[in-house]
Amino acid sequence: MNNNHEIIESLRNNAYVKEKDCGNGVHSFNFTRKAFYKKVWNAQTVQARGLFVNVDTDEIVARSYNNFFNLGEMEDADVTLAKLAYPVRCYVKENGYLAMCSWDRHNDCLFVASKSSTSGWFAERARELITAVLSAETINFLKNHYVTMIFEVIDPVNDPHIIRYEEAHVVLLDIVDNKFDCDFTNDEAVNGVSYTFNNEASKYTPHKILFTVCDSEKALREVLSQIDDVWTDLEIS
Repeated sequence: MNNNHEIIESLRNNAYVKEKDCGNGVHSFNFTRKAFYKKVWNAQTVQARGLFVNVDTDEIVARSYNNFFNLGEMEDADVTLAKLAYPVRCYVKENGYLAMCSWDRHNDCLFVASKSSTSGWFAERARELITAVLSAETINFLKNHYVTMIFEVIDPVNDPHIIRYEEAHVVLLDIVDNKFDCDFTNDEAVNGVSYTFNNEASKYTPHKILFTVCDSEKALREVLSQIDDVWTDLEIS
């Protein structure tokens, strides 16, 4: 029994993880509403967030981030500003919904999903907006690399959020390896891949925007203290 199969079985045996058949041998695994409201976070529920697996081959087809938390959100979380590994990069937090795009090697096709599904309005809208910016070069990148592109999908008309946008578009957030141990590429790779997009399809920056880099806890605290607008949010990595 390989390690991937053991991990999949542990997800299935967790009462706070929901498995969904998406067709073509692909199943999604996501933490349940009860896990969210009761804050039942463990190795399985943290990992089961936008996770799509081919259950015939035990391979990850696409994956999102592990679930993450605000500083101080979890009482027993061993995360403080002092314990972060510096330098810390702070990015502008886009305000939409999450989508994943990869190349399904087993079914030999482009794979696009949102949340826990490959169908429904959110997934279909994500596919429409993502495929509009994918060039042949970008698709070849997906075919040649076992990774997932993670996008923020923004549709101010059909799915409005607090932050106002002029037009529907997608923003490339990260590129992550298709393995259970979450491993991200660096900014240069994300920016480089984004320049292969069909940028004529959107006037917006195709990748997330670096806000600042903090070399110390003191510098990060200064940045956080200067954020007066309550609608401003930062993603810290």
